[in-house]
Amino acid sequence: MRMQSSNMALSDSVLSKWGMNDPTGAISRPAATMTIGGTAMKTLSLLGIAGGTAGVVWTMAASLPLMAVTFGGVIIGLVLGLVMAFKPNLARYLAFPYAFAQGGFLGGISLLYAGGVGAQGGVGAGIVIWAVLITFGVFGTMLLAYTSRVIRATPGLVKFIVGGLGAIMIVLIGSLVLRMFMDIPTLGELGPLGIGIAAAVCVFAALSFIVDFKIIEDLSAQGAPKHMEWYGAFAILASLIFLYIWVLRLLSLLRGND
Repeated sequence: MRMQSSNMALSDSVLSKWGMNDPTGAISRPAATMTIGGTAMKTLSLLGIAGGTAGVVWTMAASLPLMAVTFGGVIIGLVLGLVMAFKPNLARYLAFPYAFAQGGFLGGISLLYAGGVGAQGGVGAGIVIWAVLITFGVFGTMLLAYTSRVIRATPGLVKFIVGGLGAIMIVLIGSLVLRMFMDIPTLGELGPLGIGIAAAVCVFAALSFIVDFKIIEDLSAQGAPKHMEWYGAFAILASLIFLYIWVLRLLSLLRGND
């Protein structure tokens, strides 16, 4: 049974375009097909672009319009991500600019959490270092757990992850809408409850990798088009960014800031 991903980029409605849920096998497969190794290499290339761009923004923040780079990056990344989610064949062209835009966002938001321009070498930079280490540590742990079959993407686990992330997204979007019309507390103002919410988001973001790994493995085995490697790489990068932002926020809450 093929699993439904909690990552919109790997959703059933998108993957069905390629006949991945065709029980008869009547839909013809392309000559050049997706592989796990190819997806891994493309993921590394996108990580290099995003990380390199974030590093440039971090080091050159004093000479950049930091807020414009940060919010411009997240908006451009959101638009490109939505386009790729609905048009996976465009991932081969849009994945690079997506990684570049998200790198600008990551560099800017990281610096803001660290304390702003001038904090690159200060104490505040420690929160960013720890967030990076934790994010990749979690990713590596989930990858090891999946490849060793310690954790399996069973239907029950998938439903649990999708349901949890769905509830979290409803709460987050609802809170953003409510804040337009009334003054509601931030996570930092909720005390232990806010920390608990941030921790829950981090846990579900980590678990979602298991589902994404499973879908990429299944797509590769079933002969998805070669360009889906870029799509899978984009999906993993999006999940990593989501996890990193929430790890960063959780650490900020634990430090007493938000």
